Amino acid sequence: MLFHATRFRNKHDNKPMPESASWEHFCHRFKERSVREEKDGPLFSPAKYADSLEGFRVEGTIKHPKEADRAIGQVWINNYGEKIVTDMQNNIVRKNENVRLISMAVFDFDKGESPQAIHEKFKDFNHIVYSTHSSTKDAAKFRLVLPFKDALTAAQFKDAWPFGLENMDPSCKDPSRMFYTPSCPKDHLAEAFTWIVQEKKFYAPKIPEKKKAKEKKRRGDYNTLDAITWFSVHGALLGPAGQEHKHFVICPWALNHTDGKMGDTDTVLWTEPKKWPTFNCSHAHCAKKGIKEVMKFWGDADEYCAEEMTPDKMKTDTEIRCLGFDDSGRYYYQCNKTNHIVPLKAGEHKELNFYSITADMMYWTKNFGDPDNGQIKWKVAAAKMMSDCHKRGFFRPDAVRGGGVWEDAGRVVAHLGRKLLVDGVPTPLTEFKSSFIYEAMVHDVDLPEPLSDADMRKVYDLVFRFPLANQKDAVYLAGAAVCGLLSGILSWRPHIWLTGDQASGKSSILTYFLNPLWAPAGGVMAEGKTSDAGIRQKLRRNAYPFIGDESEADTRADAERMEGIVSLARSSSSVSEGRVLKGTISGHGQEFLVRSVFALCSITHALEKPQDRQRFTILPCRMTEEKVRAWPDFKKELRATITPAFALGFYARILELVDVIMDNAMVFQRAIIDKLNCDARVGEHLGHLMAGACILQSPFILSPEMATKFLEQMGQLPVVDKSESNVPQTALNMLFSFIVQDGMDRRSVGEHIEMVGNVMPGFETADASAKILKRYGMMVREGFLYVSSNHPLLSKLFKETGITGHYGLLSLLEGAEAVPTVRFGMHISRAVKIPLVKEK
Repeated sequence: MLFHATRFRNKHDNKPMPESASWEHFCHRFKERSVREEKDGPLFSPAKYADSLEGFRVEGTIKHPKEADRAIGQVWINNYGEKIVTDMQNNIVRKNENVRLISMAVFDFDKGESPQAIHEKFKDFNHIVYSTHSSTKDAAKFRLVLPFKDALTAAQFKDAWPFGLENMDPSCKDPSRMFYTPSCPKDHLAEAFTWIVQEKKFYAPKIPEKKKAKEKKRRGDYNTLDAITWFSVHGALLGPAGQEHKHFVICPWALNHTDGKMGDTDTVLWTEPKKWPTFNCSHAHCAKKGIKEVMKFWGDADEYCAEEMTPDKMKTDTEIRCLGFDDSGRYYYQCNKTNHIVPLKAGEHKELNFYSITADMMYWTKNFGDPDNGQIKWKVAAAKMMSDCHKRGFFRPDAVRGGGVWEDAGRVVAHLGRKLLVDGVPTPLTEFKSSFIYEAMVHDVDLPEPLSDADMRKVYDLVFRFPLANQKDAVYLAGAAVCGLLSGILSWRPHIWLTGDQASGKSSILTYFLNPLWAPAGGVMAEGKTSDAGIRQKLRRNAYPFIGDESEADTRADAERMEGIVSLARSSSSVSEGRVLKGTISGHGQEFLVRSVFALCSITHALEKPQDRQRFTILPCRMTEEKVRAWPDFKKELRATITPAFALGFYARILELVDVIMDNAMVFQRAIIDKLNCDARVGEHLGHLMAGACILQSPFILSPEMATKFLEQMGQLPVVDKSESNVPQTALNMLFSFIVQDGMDRRSVGEHIEMVGNVMPGFETADASAKILKRYGMMVREGFLYVSSNHPLLSKLFKETGITGHYGLLSLLEGAEAVPTVRFGMHISRAVKIPLVKEK
């Protein structure tokens, strides 16, 4: 049984923050008391407020009491006369008009009433009695919280007041009143008290019966109109027309027909069950007259309806959220039934397109139906919906989230397709309040019970039986299996690349281990000629892991394709780099938020750039004869173990331990940085892999000592080449390695520099090398290398390696100086002067 309450940050807060909790959870919160000198602090209201403006329209504004020209709020009304009060930004505020249900009564006692007496009076009911901030030893002031068996409406709450009590503060009768949670000054802490009863029954207040007001007769439900009798009474029924539900009738305006006929077959009536009757007269005089006009002409159709049109008949739980608009003229809508997002251009706001949002006719009738004939006013609907989108503002594509695991205002949200798992609690998509939009996905799963610790260790044991080069590679693979399922929430996504000769087992690891573990949670696997564009469009806004098998770069086209995939994986590594923007022929760019752990495999990896090697862990595979013999049985064991049900249980267990994994990643990161003396990026990359692997063995947060011991057990960790993270030094190293050709002579730039500068013993100064260096915008003089800022040939060499802006990078080297003007043959430009270190 859940109780609805609303939180407020302080007495000036006017924006309700709803929450629902069991009585036990509610009591648990009241066991803690805030110690502060000021009275103001967190408050709660035992009421559930209106939470949506769907179906409401603006009726008027609320003026400032002292400034008549200044509007401070708006009053909204729906077809049933219900009202909601908002501020000018359409935020629902704390007002009596907005209270929908009250789940408990709260009373303040400030006039000498005994708290013990009140506690005793309600000893048979669940309740809370606690001292307020103003309570002292000499004058006890306290509050009673009395939960109801069933929630009351605001009107019922007022009718049942004061629930048989006396001497309480009468202002507590206000439905929207809010109350401070337990607090007291420091010097009154000893006198403060909180008494809680939570294992009794709930209080059921008696609501006085009211005299029923005389009900106003409503119009008839024309779906139940007995049109045959109605036309017969008016003497206008001629008889059957030979078809089911079709009848010949006399037109009420027959005397106005030009031929004066009254009893012909030119006027018909259709009467299908549970539908409005249809009237049609073929005479030109009645071209625009239908059943609605007949009802107005005779005026008594309500009397021949079997049922009345009551509000109950127009009830619908369908809601449409107006999400905003974009600069391309599209408006965006989401229905709570399917939770898919539908974009419509202005000219597409028509009846059939509206059905793509929802085909619930009762929704359209309730909100946009004509009260006279029930016909839906589609133009009014279009204007209202587009207006609501304008009020919402620009639609943010980056606010839409698909499947996977996400962080949302401190909450862990697992998007399972048609529902959410919020901090472990199943939550319908429509009931989760967030600044993000969670769109329903085709991939929909139901999570079973999480795996046991023994089953988790079974996964850890399996990785050590794969044909990996060494033990630590197996640990990295285990960590990647866990990290892939948490792609959307990781601050750093570590990628892996399996390498090895043909039949080395690398593809089998993906096919029989990673893919079965990831697929039930939405993992995507592709082979062969997959491109980065195809991956982006497949992943869309989903935080799913990606597997790329056979990621070879045999040809130039394949190398370019793999470069695009590696670039996509690079952008996916960190939260800040995850957004990819692509242009379209329409002139409106597309935005992709890639948050995926990548697992690739090929004979050799295609990681040429240092920034890419820092994002991937290379896992070499070597198939031994022993593993070849054991492979058939091992494959059967893998298939029998990692079933779809097992994988979903694995996913459920990872979600259950996500906080532990994130904490352990930080612990491992610090331990790795200390052990390897590396930068934070390397520590973050390996730290996440270690945390993922460790959770398969122990579901607890590790101490720094335990993390260090775990690392020591792995043996030698990868040696970190700090030069790879030093981009200016990397640019200089590449410059030295460039091959330049002069006739048949092929030497590197570094070799020419050594010859010109006589850096290496045994070499004499070579004029030819000096000329070649000048030809490429370089010069050696007095122990320094001068490099042109914009020499075309030099810029071309750097561009082929993916480095742009070489002048700025080289200027960052230790000891480098900028020189305004240097002549390189006929080329004159700025240059950077770099000291050369001679070998001794």
